[in-house]
Amino acid sequence: MGSGSGSGKSGTCYCNGKKMVEDENQKAKRIVEMKVENLRRNVPGGEMLLDHDQLLVHTADYILFLKNQLHVLETILKLHRQP
Repeated sequence: MGSGSGSGKSGTCYCNGKKMVEDENQKAKRIVEMKVENLRRNVPGGEMLLDHDQLLVHTADYILFLKNQLHVLETILKLHRQP
């Protein structure tokens, strides 16, 4: 994008590109916030965690819990299938 021209999705012309960068940053922040809220709703106990760092650590712990649960269930299935 050259200076003196450029347009956002709204069709607004920008003189130096700075406004477009700010708009892109705001859009990226909105997308991240939407994803964080989605994560907060879908991870058990996530709605109680307001801090993003705590939410991410809790999510990682939950993923490990699910992986371990899957391993246990696969082991039970293997034992059940043995003659």
